[in-house]
Amino acid sequence: MGRARRRWSKRVQTLCLPSNAASKAIAGPTSSIGKFVAPPPDQKDWAYSLLNTCFATVVRAKFTYEESVWTSTNPLTPSPVECCSCKDGICTDQAHQSLHRYLQPQSSEFAKSNVLVSPALILASILANNDRGAGWHTTAARATMEGKFQVKKIIHEIRDPIHNFIALNNDERTILNSRPVQRLRSIHQLALTYQVYPGASHKRFEHSLGVMELATRTFNVVTSPQNITDKVREHFPELKDQKALDYWRQVLRYAALCHDIGHLPFSHAAEDRLLKSNTKHEHFTMDLIKNGEIGQMLSNFVPPVNPIHVVQLAVGMKFAHDIEFTNWERMLSNLIIDNNFGADRMDYLLRDSHHIGVAYGKFNHYRLIDCLRFLVTDEADNADSNIAPELGIEQGGIHAVEALNLARYYMYKQVYLHAVRRIYDIHLTDFLVEWLPNRCISTSAELLELTDNEIIVALHNKLESDDKFKKHA
Repeated sequence: MGRARRRWSKRVQTLCLPSNAASKAIAGPTSSIGKFVAPPPDQKDWAYSLLNTCFATVVRAKFTYEESVWTSTNPLTPSPVECCSCKDGICTDQAHQSLHRYLQPQSSEFAKSNVLVSPALILASILANNDRGAGWHTTAARATMEGKFQVKKIIHEIRDPIHNFIALNNDERTILNSRPVQRLRSIHQLALTYQVYPGASHKRFEHSLGVMELATRTFNVVTSPQNITDKVREHFPELKDQKALDYWRQVLRYAALCHDIGHLPFSHAAEDRLLKSNTKHEHFTMDLIKNGEIGQMLSNFVPPVNPIHVVQLAVGMKFAHDIEFTNWERMLSNLIIDNNFGADRMDYLLRDSHHIGVAYGKFNHYRLIDCLRFLVTDEADNADSNIAPELGIEQGGIHAVEALNLARYYMYKQVYLHAVRRIYDIHLTDFLVEWLPNRCISTSAELLELTDNEIIVALHNKLESDDKFKKHA
């Protein structure tokens, strides 16, 4: 075992030694100091590409950032390296010197920013210095904890059981961390259904992320040039302007993320009796986007986003009836809340069936989204007609639409209208009407103070103080 380990170590070290051919490949025919143009440092895979191209030189190189040009130099000459974390500002540890020499940027201006350091570089360096592997591990860990190799992420990923990974940019993450959206972590998607189906404990928070993901996929399909006819381009001039498309794509993602922030505790369970007449949770959603912290965040983004546009796409014409909609804005809102192909409906069917553990809520949403199109009928093409363009489906996606409608039918039949589940909703509503000070929720400020957690605690307190319940127990 010992001889085999030494042979493996020797072989790795041999592979990692710099080679003249590799150096020439990096330097190129016209450079004497080894300059080569690399991908921008915000691309995660640049180090892996370099390693695959020239493993030996890359792991033994240090890079200096000079106007998008990385310079490879010879790191083999040992010398003390200035180090703020080492004794007297001087690093005397050989392994620590190597870590600085290979991975620390030379440019002080570039060093002030967050540096993207590939784990492959550290791993390769560990293999190249196998005899001091423990020292390398300790040094790398210490440097990481001290913040020397911080990564400034532009795209953040959230793992999701339905859509695998959901990506967000920094601005979307800011919205995600706002109080109205974070509140959805404590709002059950299916109220007290988990008392009947124990797996149904998922929340509105992950549903909102899923709607954002599906709405984005749909937007990318219906705005793809290969899926747009000349007649559609005439009706939607936004399709000819890439900057406008980028803006509205971002608005769509914000709207999908915020479309449920106005939900009451336990979602739809008590909405009919706890809200005043002609008031729905969508009205709270509108108010929280326009007048709350989310509206301020949207206005402060660069470039700024109009909160009214987010409201339009989040709730649609039915509830934002005091706002004038263009055909383009109406179509984009349909990507989220359409009664037939909306991302909201697609995600809740997929998510609810997954967590409940039933198979009949599933359908081929990949095929359905790929077949969605902006549809301009002959009547809508008439300038004097009041018929607006619609969201339609290609013939190849008809079976996927049928599967969606069947999934919805069976989910309502077996889950949403389950007799025991509905009884739980009735008892919960009776308690809330009695417990709330005004017997209703009238403002978005009151709404933000209430989640499922407060209601459950109040229920337990009520049961503990109820003499009738004690006698029954």
